[in-house]
Amino acid sequence: MLSTSSEGVILKVKVLPRSSTNQIYKIEKECLKIKVTSPADKDLANKALIELLADIFHIPKSWIKILRGSRSREKTLCLLQQNEEKIRQILSSFR
Repeated sequence: MLSTSSEGVILKVKVLPRSSTNQIYKIEKECLKIKVTSPADKDLANKALIELLADIFHIPKSWIKILRGSRSREKTLCLLQQNEEKIRQILSSFR
């Protein structure tokens, strides 16, 4: 689910659009499952995902880049200028 690159932390997520709430739904070994209320149309779910993660990790939205899967539910993201330990610590509060 998490790995480190020269730019920051790589995070694998699975997005569940058109959900009732915006939240981290489940933390699994291979990915983070995230619910967003927005539909997948017109990049709305991606925008909702980035806004949610920016709020959770206390980073600017511009520091979250979609590396793979911009048109898929399964995505690989890069959290720029972050370290893996900080991200793991924040995610541990959702278990």
